[in-house]
Amino acid sequence: MTTNAVKHGALSEPNGRVTVEWSMEDAGLEIVWCEVDGPTVAAPARYNFGSRLIARTLRQLSADFEPTFPQTGYCCTIKLPMR
Repeated sequence: MTTNAVKHGALSEPNGRVTVEWSMEDAGLEIVWCEVDGPTVAAPARYNFGSRLIARTLRQLSADFEPTFPQTGYCCTIKLPMR
């Protein structure tokens, strides 16, 4: 995701930045990645190899992956269950 942010996302712009927040709860680990102050984004017509690889890997870990595309920049939430 960092490589994509540098090439196409928030980190491709001088003022762009990425925030990564995480929290632990009884249900598991939640990670929130948000890009801000980069190019305007929109939901893709189809997902590229990297997005499909991330989603497939997280499914194998029984994790939830929720990408969102606000105009301010790409965001996603990953929820990994406790085992």
